[in-house]
Amino acid sequence: MFSSEAIAKIIFLRDHVNEILNNLFTNLIHIAVWGKRIAIDIELMRCKIKETDRCIMNREEKLATVYEAALRVFARYGYRRTRVEDIADELGMTKGNLYLYVENKRDLYEKAVAHGLLRWQEMVSKSIEKIDDVVEQFLVMCKKSYTYLSRDVSLRTVLINDPSIFPLSSKEDPFYDINHTSMQLLRRVLEKGILQGKFREVDVDHLTELLYSVYVMFIIKTYVKSEGKSTQKMFEQGLDVIMQGLLKR
Repeated sequence: MFSSEAIAKIIFLRDHVNEILNNLFTNLIHIAVWGKRIAIDIELMRCKIKETDRCIMNREEKLATVYEAALRVFARYGYRRTRVEDIADELGMTKGNLYLYVENKRDLYEKAVAHGLLRWQEMVSKSIEKIDDVVEQFLVMCKKSYTYLSRDVSLRTVLINDPSIFPLSSKEDPFYDINHTSMQLLRRVLEKGILQGKFREVDVDHLTELLYSVYVMFIIKTYVKSEGKSTQKMFEQGLDVIMQGLLKR
């Protein structure tokens, strides 16, 4: 038989163990609850991120729609004759709603033209991204860049009305950042050709500036001054001469 003192110790230990187990069970429940709350919070955060992405995409799509409509109207009437109301009517929205996206007519014009230039740039970039041969890349880039305006009627008409979009001097370029990025695309292709041993060693910086200036001249002669087929033949012959001088023998 256990003494009364031993029995008291056993009861104390039993109660103490039960208390520990109860606390452990309670803590496990709390952990499970908090874990579930954390999982819910994470899911809510994911939903908010997706919703934010959708809002951003919706805004970008709306902006693209606004800019493309603005380009059409500016091409139709010219900058001076175009009213903000004309562009709002083209979009089927009020003038007040249009001002949610832009500050004024000048701001809308510059952003619409920038949108058109970026679309042009993106088309050229995508046209060469899957071409492995750097020589073919260079030729495709030159031809796609030159012929793009033959299809984009709105941007072509705006350029005809406002040749300052493509000035010969970079200091006067209102869209310097966009056009500089286009020059960098050309520069990367030239550097790739030299690295692969397809193009001879040249001063890439100066050649990039030279080729881009020649390109701008052809754009102006073909689409602004409308010299047409004679300039197109000149472009093809000029491109052939450039390739002959660029290729490594």
